[in-house]
Amino acid sequence: MKKLFPLMFVMLTMILQAQHKATNYVIAASEAVKNDAEWLKVVDELQKLHPDAVVISYQDSLNQLLPSLRNLRPRYLAVIEKPKNINRDFVIEGNRMSRTIDDDRYDDYIWGVITGYSPEDALRTIRQSAEPFIIKSALSSITEVSSGEWFDKFAWIDDHVRGRWGEKTNPQDPVAIYKTDTLGDLLSIFHKKWEEIDPDLIITASHATQYNLEMPYSVGNLVAKNGQLYAKYKEPEAIVSTNKPRVFFPVGNCLIADMNNSDQSMAAAFLSSGGSTAMIGYVVSTWYGRNGWGALKYFLANPGKHTLAEAAFLNRQDMLTQEYRKDPRYLDVIPNFKTFGDAARNDIAKKMAELQPDNLTMDDIGFSFDRDVVVYYGDPAWNVRSKSILDSPGYHFKFENKGDNYTITLTTEDNFSIDKAKGKGFKEEHVKDIPLAYFLPQRIFNPGIFENKQHLDVAFDENFLLIYNQDIKPNEAYTIILTSKVE
Repeated sequence: MKKLFPLMFVMLTMILQAQHKATNYVIAASEAVKNDAEWLKVVDELQKLHPDAVVISYQDSLNQLLPSLRNLRPRYLAVIEKPKNINRDFVIEGNRMSRTIDDDRYDDYIWGVITGYSPEDALRTIRQSAEPFIIKSALSSITEVSSGEWFDKFAWIDDHVRGRWGEKTNPQDPVAIYKTDTLGDLLSIFHKKWEEIDPDLIITASHATQYNLEMPYSVGNLVAKNGQLYAKYKEPEAIVSTNKPRVFFPVGNCLIADMNNSDQSMAAAFLSSGGSTAMIGYVVSTWYGRNGWGALKYFLANPGKHTLAEAAFLNRQDMLTQEYRKDPRYLDVIPNFKTFGDAARNDIAKKMAELQPDNLTMDDIGFSFDRDVVVYYGDPAWNVRSKSILDSPGYHFKFENKGDNYTITLTTEDNFSIDKAKGKGFKEEHVKDIPLAYFLPQRIFNPGIFENKQHLDVAFDENFLLIYNQDIKPNEAYTIILTSKVE
């Protein structure tokens, strides 16, 4: 296989030069992966899961993929890479590249990075992504999910009230609230509940770096060594792994998703002994939080509607839409993280003030800062969703195709609530109301509006539809017809 891969890549390059055809799934392997027999097994395994996928390669920069991607036009891109080659700039480059396949302002595909402390870890994440997965249990250190309504089993450490924590042991039970006067107990509580619940989802938001994760109020640490997570007591204790799929969502943690060119990073360990099948998080020090908290809001405000990767994708398209509607020139403000690092926000503010000297807000600066600094680790096509709940806002979309026209109908039910659908009250200091969002079941290339009799306020591209209207009512049907100018 090691000898065949370069030949396969040369043949593929010749084919791509001769045709321009949309592809659903593309696998990109780095030169380092291509030349390592153990990591090549990861490529093989992913191609077994996605047998129609096209495999391409790059030397040392993701932008080297652009000619192939513009020909293939994937809906999903999985990049297979070793931790030593993944850092902040790698992630930012990948996010920016996703908007350069065509001429519009939106992401053209959902992408993810498949990696791990070892190739065996990467193989595990692929195998666990082969089947749909519904999240039913969680462990958290954020107050925003303390109701536990999305989970059958749940525990959380409060990051708003010192020493408070809670748990839910049965689906029908409310969350029981407890209080400890010894803040140092919080790490042991978190550790114990991790082992008892074996959570499908772990959500955190306290201080972190590439090499540690703190409990709320900095009263305890998780650290990593050689792919193993440890609770840092006087004598560190290894965190047990899991045999089932898991999502790690460090929604508000600084830096924790930045591998920093090291297999000793927390991200590498969470994808190893931490048992994560997918992980989404920041590669910079986060202060504004829209990209992370927005993805979580899309994932939980409308339970079961979106996969994790779709939720992150839709949130980012919403961000791009809002930036464009405020001032299209904002999208041309590119944060210079290479030069300024986390101080890039000051550079952003200076550039934006030149565009909007009298109308610049912290939201404007924050959207630009957050735009490209969150990464998704795992198979971007994995069908992992939050559990539907009785109190979900009742609505559904229907998609019909006839010729070049695509009819999309939003039907609301008796229990529909526009406030619930828009996530009213959930982390509004970071994320205001979100639109009704639909990840299309198939792509509409070069879409335009054919009919919009109800004057829906929409944003759309080949992969998605966002509806911004505030006056959507129960027991109604809303229809828009898009048309494809097929290339």
